Amino acid sequence: MERERNLFNLDATVFFYDLTSTYFEGMALNNPKAKRGYSRDKRPDCKSRQKAGVVGREGFPLAHEVFPGNMQDKKSLRLMLDSLNERVGLSEGQTPPSAGGMAYEENIEEIRSRKLHYVVASRQSERDQWLDEFEEVGDFQEVQRTPTPQNAYQKKSPVRVKMKRSGDETHVLCVGEGRKEKDRAIREKLEERLVRDLSHLQERVRRRRLVKATAIATPRRGRLKERYPRVARYYSIFYDEASNPAKGGTGKSGRSNEPKPKLSTAPTCSEPTGATYPPTRHGGST
Repeated sequence: MERERNLFNLDATVFFYDLTSTYFEGMALNNPKAKRGYSRDKRPDCKSRQKAGVVGREGFPLAHEVFPGNMQDKKSLRLMLDSLNERVGLSEGQTPPSAGGMAYEENIEEIRSRKLHYVVASRQSERDQWLDEFEEVGDFQEVQRTPTPQNAYQKKSPVRVKMKRSGDETHVLCVGEGRKEKDRAIREKLEERLVRDLSHLQERVRRRRLVKATAIATPRRGRLKERYPRVARYYSIFYDEASNPAKGGTGKSGRSNEPKPKLSTAPTCSEPTGATYPPTRHGGST
């Protein structure tokens, strides 16, 4: 490793870390790391294993590990830092950037404890605390993105950034036009699923008496909001008991002859106009 570093004059200050997975067709009984877990290949029915790799600034591979398929991404960082320290040697001030799946406080503290700097892509949920900053578009600066020499005809979508300090961290807020269509497609797909599930719930409420309907609607309404937080915030979802003020007699079916209570939804606001990326966090040991 040292000979390679000297031969190619490799930089030893920044490392890039990420994970991927591969799945197995069959039982994979002879592979102890083949486990069922989160599948990036959309194959939760198959066993898989995680593959982690670290490369330097120039793209030379420095370390790799194979983890069980049921290991969470965030739990792999400490093991990978240990492996990198054994093979390359970590020193104070180096920076191991990593993906959003690593941006948990326990991982940040692990990096700080080793006196390393860090660059992580914040998780999607952290974007909400910066919504007001994203609305102030005048403070953003456009980043000039030139095509790679190997692809002179490559089209780069505009990206604008803003840097904000929070404690001893620097957050880089990014707005990209290329992300706009992707975000809209995701929201439309999730909204379609939310409306479908709400329709199913509304039908169940319609078929129940008032007491049973209340027991069904209240908890499931909350679960739907948790399942689709990205689009549920644009809707006001409420259980309308006033639509059945009387519990009158019952017909032959044993259900009330009065109009049944209903679950109502109404949009509360339009979709966001900006195409925003989760913020990137920069920091280091103090």
